[in-house]
Amino acid sequence: MKAVEKAEQRAWYPLVLILALVALGIFAAGIFSYRNYARHFRTGIEEQLAAITELKVAQIVQWRSHRLADADYLRRTPEAARRALDILAQPASLTSRPMFTSWLEFLFAGGSYEQALLLDERLNVGLVYPEGASGVLGEAARRAAQEALRSQQVVVADLHREAEGGPVYLSLMVPLVVRRESTGDKVPAAGKGSSPADRSEALLVLQINAEN
Repeated sequence: MKAVEKAEQRAWYPLVLILALVALGIFAAGIFSYRNYARHFRTGIEEQLAAITELKVAQIVQWRSHRLADADYLRRTPEAARRALDILAQPASLTSRPMFTSWLEFLFAGGSYEQALLLDERLNVGLVYPEGASGVLGEAARRAAQEALRSQQVVVADLHREAEGGPVYLSLMVPLVVRRESTGDKVPAAGKGSSPADRSEALLVLQINAEN
């Protein structure tokens, strides 16, 4: 009797072993499948993030190039520069200011800019647009303004605050260049190369609120 019971018990061993091996195989296959799925899922997410990043970078580059084009347009437009210089020369004039701000109204219609400051060559503020804007120029912006006056080229003041605790701005420094000629100082027309007779007489600051 005992011999029969032991024989029956031994007969279960291969079956238990087979079941254990099957369970182990299923467990191992599950782990492999999960890791394979996680790897492919991670790769897919990384590819999506990379595509989004490339798209955003392209959008930022395009946006920045458009803002620089705005600034260069003003720098190279004699009529706009002339009106700006007239404001600094004759602050009480009732005609120069609206003629110049009409250029700014068109520029600001797109919503990219928050305020503009017109400065003389010593960085004294001659006009703030729109009316009621702070008109504050911080240290970082002043350094960029001085560089723009020196180089006679548009300079970007990267993210900075004009006042402690104030909004973060990105500012474009647009030098207004005049050229000494026999008949006096004139604003050089677009397309004319630089000349030793050129000098920066004023500066237009276009400020973009980074929070927007």
